[in-house]
Amino acid sequence: MSSTPATTAAATTHSSGASGANHGAKRSRPERSGWRNLGTSDMPLRKYTPTPTLGTARLHNTQDFGHADFYPAKPLSGENQLTERTIRYGYVDPLVVENEYQSNHEVVYSRLQDTRVFQELQMFAAGVAQKQGARGNVAGKELPRLPNRAVKTEEQRDEWVRALANPRVPLSVLVGRTPFGLRGDRLLDALSQNQVPLQRALWAIRLVGVYEMLGMQTREPDLSGMATLASQFTVQWSKQFMQFVERTLAAAPTEADTSTSASSWAQNWAFCLGLFHAQYSHGLVDQRHMVSWLVGLLRQLPVDKCMLALPLLADYASEIGKSRNPLRKLISATVFRIDHATKYPALERFQTRLCKFLLSLFIEYPDAFVEPTTWMAYRAALVSAGHLCNDDVQPELRRLLVVVDKRNRCFDNLLPVAEVRKPTGKENSGPLKVLGAMSPDTDVALLFSELFSRQQDTSPTHTIRLICYWAVEDHITGFSSQFRTLVAARLCRLYLDQPSVALADVQRAVIGFLDIIRLPKASDSANDVRKLAIRRTCLLLERLADVGCFSISRYLQLLTARGDFFGTNAATVRSRRHLEYVTSMACRTVEELDQRQMLLRDCNNGVSMQDEVSERLKADISALLPFMMAYTCAAPLRARNNERKPSVGLDVVQWWMPVASGGGDLFDPKILPAPVKFAPTLSSSLAQVVCTKDWIAPVPDHADDHVLLGRGFSAHATKMLATGSRGAVHHVVGQLMPVVYDYVVKEVKVGVDNWRVITRPGTSLLNRRQAAVVICVLVDAECFAQLLDFLFWILNHTRVVQVSALAHHTLRRFAHVWRLLGRLPMAVADLSSLYDAGTEGFDFEIWRTAQCWAELDKAAAGLFARVGDEYQQYVVAQQLVFQPASQPPGQQPVAGAELLQLARQLVNDADAYDWAISPCFQKLLRCAQASVQRHEFASTPAPMQYDVPNSPGSVHMPRLRSVFAQVVSDATHAAMQATKELVNVEDDLLVRCMVELCALYVRWAAVGSGLVLAPEYATPLLLNAMESAIDAWTLGTVADIDAGLLVAQLWTTGLVTSGCLRIDDLVPWAIEKCKQDVMPQSIARFACLAGVVRALGMPTDSSQSDTRLLHETLAIGASWTSALVNNRVTRIQSIELVFTSASASGRLRVVGAPLHLSAVLMRAAAELAQSKCIQQIVDY
Repeated sequence: MSSTPATTAAATTHSSGASGANHGAKRSRPERSGWRNLGTSDMPLRKYTPTPTLGTARLHNTQDFGHADFYPAKPLSGENQLTERTIRYGYVDPLVVENEYQSNHEVVYSRLQDTRVFQELQMFAAGVAQKQGARGNVAGKELPRLPNRAVKTEEQRDEWVRALANPRVPLSVLVGRTPFGLRGDRLLDALSQNQVPLQRALWAIRLVGVYEMLGMQTREPDLSGMATLASQFTVQWSKQFMQFVERTLAAAPTEADTSTSASSWAQNWAFCLGLFHAQYSHGLVDQRHMVSWLVGLLRQLPVDKCMLALPLLADYASEIGKSRNPLRKLISATVFRIDHATKYPALERFQTRLCKFLLSLFIEYPDAFVEPTTWMAYRAALVSAGHLCNDDVQPELRRLLVVVDKRNRCFDNLLPVAEVRKPTGKENSGPLKVLGAMSPDTDVALLFSELFSRQQDTSPTHTIRLICYWAVEDHITGFSSQFRTLVAARLCRLYLDQPSVALADVQRAVIGFLDIIRLPKASDSANDVRKLAIRRTCLLLERLADVGCFSISRYLQLLTARGDFFGTNAATVRSRRHLEYVTSMACRTVEELDQRQMLLRDCNNGVSMQDEVSERLKADISALLPFMMAYTCAAPLRARNNERKPSVGLDVVQWWMPVASGGGDLFDPKILPAPVKFAPTLSSSLAQVVCTKDWIAPVPDHADDHVLLGRGFSAHATKMLATGSRGAVHHVVGQLMPVVYDYVVKEVKVGVDNWRVITRPGTSLLNRRQAAVVICVLVDAECFAQLLDFLFWILNHTRVVQVSALAHHTLRRFAHVWRLLGRLPMAVADLSSLYDAGTEGFDFEIWRTAQCWAELDKAAAGLFARVGDEYQQYVVAQQLVFQPASQPPGQQPVAGAELLQLARQLVNDADAYDWAISPCFQKLLRCAQASVQRHEFASTPAPMQYDVPNSPGSVHMPRLRSVFAQVVSDATHAAMQATKELVNVEDDLLVRCMVELCALYVRWAAVGSGLVLAPEYATPLLLNAMESAIDAWTLGTVADIDAGLLVAQLWTTGLVTSGCLRIDDLVPWAIEKCKQDVMPQSIARFACLAGVVRALGMPTDSSQSDTRLLHETLAIGASWTSALVNNRVTRIQSIELVFTSASASGRLRVVGAPLHLSAVLMRAAAELAQSKCIQQIVDY
């Protein structure tokens, strides 16, 4: 009987129950459905399919290429099908990609020739770029690429930290599983709790720091942004770590705690100290914040915690000692803790540790204890601590105590505050009378011997104070404060050079003067007398520092040691006066700037250099140097494009960026300013272009930029220079000079467009006008030490002849300034090195500079003699060049036409200056020789001999004077007559170039023939030729008056600036011509005389910007300075010329001459009277 499923189930249940009853606690075996009725089930067995183990990665995400290291059998695979070909030749697996070893170049290239296909590819590439731009730009190769951090639970974070503490887990595994939110205090606590090894802990700190910086950077990541973020994050991380150390110290166990907790804390503290040292060694903490935190730690912690912090302070005492202010705060805190510990016997051990620590600081840094206000407390603590040191340290300790005690007590010898009375005029003798009687011709050495002679009743210290008073007082007339400060600095230097005088003596005398001098009361007017007095005093301190008679660093240290700006002392009159000096004075070194900033910070009076003076000067300089500033602003971008480091600091570039740029990214070409951004009136084609390419030659100025070419500082900027603080002026100069020194050729890549430009890396890109602007800035700012350095730098780095001549003009103009500053011997040595390194033949400018300096320095006289010998040899070698031909020549070209053709060539191609001038001059010389030979043909005159002054021997050059006279005649005729037609067509640039070429031609002939050494012969030739040209001038219309004025002014300026004509000879000649009778047929010459007088004028404003260039103004000023300093007669004649020309103007009105002619001559006389040089003579 067959059983039904229900019956079978019931039987099975009954059987199970019976079995349970019979066997008691015996459990039944669990049954599976697959095991039940195995013999009677008709279900087939499941076929086995080879499968990879769990976690095996697939070879491809979409294609069925199988799994790595797993090769299952395929039932229908090709190798299992036994075909005839497989049996005969074996199985060959087909290629996955057809033509795998072939190139599709032919197919793709032929399709790319189709314009439609190429445009489709362009559109596709543009679309990809747009999508990538919408997603965000990809970071550069220098930036790290890290996987994103996943948000995990606390258990997963703890697991990651435990894996980090396990040295067996590779860091490459952990970097891909970095949890989000593990940072700051949470990271430090996790590292401390798990006792992560220090190297792995540093790796985790660096990894989390990079993640945080990448998260903080919102804009496009770049290297400059990462550098800024790294600095910010380092300070932020340092604060968090110092707070972690404070929490660890606060958790230190007490006596009531168990040994287990004390052992756990000791382990955490040891880890904290190890992590502190490791982070500092790897630069992961900010040094300034760490030092400041360590200094304040000793005062803030309780007594029981200070014992734990002392080893940490001892380890970093050397870092704290690098800055004087934190070190003094640490010493003060240590002495405070020692005084506190002496009151409690239980703290004897703590007191002993502190005393030993104080002794180590005193032996290592004794200068830090030079502080008179707190020295007595320090001394008592050191004496009590001296009993704890070893016997071998006792002698050194006693010696240092004596030395430091003596240095502190010397500050008590300062004189009390008093008032220096103004002289009443009743004094019959004394230093002030000697100083008041000096003149520009007085020898400073003789003045020094008279001031410090034994006959004087005053002491040397009092004499120095009177000299300083004479240098800065406003009521003293006769000399400018600039000249008086230079003389005072030179006198102090001569006193310091005495055998028994030390720098401390002069320093003490000057500081005594600063203590006793009184300043006038402040006013609300523009010319605040108190500000002007402070400026003059700061200028004196600057001059004394230049000559090595005063140390600004020691002066700031003295103010700190005396405690002038601390406590109640800051309210005294003397302290407020010193505070004004410190705020306004110029600090040149980083050490001086840090000391002043720290001193002003202690008295809660920060100094801001970005004041009105700085911003105004910045705007004026940027407008005068637009190409240089635009080129500098693009320097970081050019450096990155050329894969090099910027040669100028990014802070300097950011400072010169215009305000409209918003201070954005310096590497963004969209915000970089073009030159027209600084000077909107530029006419050059390069003014609208951002300077993103390296230049290899100076950029010439455009001829239409008349305002820029002749412009100097504005009147308002000049006034601010004269009244602004010296600190603001030096701040602007300090920002300008790195830009000037960086304005050079970086790399020379020869190409199709620059193969003719011969240059080298490091060559200056300054043209003549830009160099003149820099010189004007330094002169008006009265930064003569920086000016001397710049002049020799430009002489060593420029290839432009006009720039070198301008530098030599300035060297000669301020020769007496170099002597008063004590820099003349070094300048002579540099000039000698420059002359020895010359490879382009004889340099006439070096000869003129050595001649100017020969009267002031013995070494310069030796250099002048050596250069003169070589010049003599050069002249002898030129004899054959200047001798007329032995046979009469044929038809020769006209000099005016040749010079005009050369001028047109130079106007169109400025690079032709280096190779086109010399052949033309030689051709014109042959023309002059032919003219002389034509007049002297058929007769052979005897050779003439004459002695060249200031030369070792004589030169025998037949007919030389006649040849040179012909050169002068041709050049003058070309300059005065041939350019008259050019003036009428208003081609100003061509007129200037033509006159400049004529002057260079005269100078070339004078130098080559040696007649430049004989001014008693060359000068009459020039003046006679000029007189002939002036007498031949005719007047037809008012335009002829203006033409004569312009041509005569340009020709006179060219002769004076080139050195062919001296002002000493030109002034008396102009006086004589102005005194001549006014005849109807000779009225025209007064138009040219007005041009001569106007060329000698140097007005203080920019009224001549349309007729005189800036470099010409500087050269005329140098010539005036040389004439007025060396020739006393010229001082009188210059005043006479003003009145004579004004009188001639009146006589022209009387005889009925054109009113315009009389007005032109009167205006020229007025401009001459307003010149700086004439004004100085009148004031004196």
